[in-house]
Amino acid sequence: MFQTYYNQYFKNANLVNRIIIINAAIFLLITILGVIIRLSGASGGSSVISHYLSASSDFRSMLFRPWGIITYQFTHVGLWHLAFNLLVFHFVGNIFGGTLGERKLLPLYLIGGILGWLLVALVSTFSPLFPEGDIPIIGASASVMAVMTAIATYLPNYKVRIFTFSVSLKYIALFYIAGDLVSVQNGASNIGGNLAHLGGAAFGFFYALQLKKGKDYTAGFSRLLDAFFALFSGKRKPRAKKKPKMKMHKNQASNNKKTSPNSDFNQEEIDRILDKISKSGYDSLSSTEKQTLFKAGNS
Repeated sequence: MFQTYYNQYFKNANLVNRIIIINAAIFLLITILGVIIRLSGASGGSSVISHYLSASSDFRSMLFRPWGIITYQFTHVGLWHLAFNLLVFHFVGNIFGGTLGERKLLPLYLIGGILGWLLVALVSTFSPLFPEGDIPIIGASASVMAVMTAIATYLPNYKVRIFTFSVSLKYIALFYIAGDLVSVQNGASNIGGNLAHLGGAAFGFFYALQLKKGKDYTAGFSRLLDAFFALFSGKRKPRAKKKPKMKMHKNQASNNKKTSPNSDFNQEEIDRILDKISKSGYDSLSSTEKQTLFKAGNS
């Protein structure tokens, strides 16, 4: 049954929906395990699990769960937090994928989240105004902000319809960024989350500006992801077939291009076959041509 659902709803889904499914599945798993933990009489519930999947504002804490800089981007503890992030991501992710291609989406999502966490960790370390202690960072907001700001920067005047009126993407992105700036200024309780949003947005803005100049700063990370997924899928790129090395022996009659009448081949035919190999590869030869070449190489 799992395989059927996997093939029907995940394997055939586009990348935006796959990321949404992963976020929703992790939330559901955390909730179910939290209920089991609570019913068993243990303390903590789902918070214990989400802690190990979250990131931290403290560099030292991250030494013990380095995976958190990735897993926090797919982890939520509140239903409304999850629903809001996924709704916005569905909206901006499909515009991004339809415009710039899905291949660029996942690297941007992940790097935006990583840099969002990094900004929080740096401010936490060096700013005396930042709350003390290990502040957990959790949720896809920084990643979603990276995607939103990138597509809003790349297509600033792209109109989207909200209820009964249309608004440009740039104003939507500016609205969210302004909200986070005000929250940081006022010392909001979720200052870590607000800073993470701003970190993701900053990278999305930079990424889109450079992409307009023809520079893709996620290309290297994209190749790393390709290698990672290829490693776990067990698929390897097929090795290129080596072209056969042929050593031609010229005799005294080679100056005339044609060999003696008793020979099974002539030089013009060999040259034609070698030209075909250089243009189309060895596999393009017919069995007769391969046999002729083999005889020539052993003459």
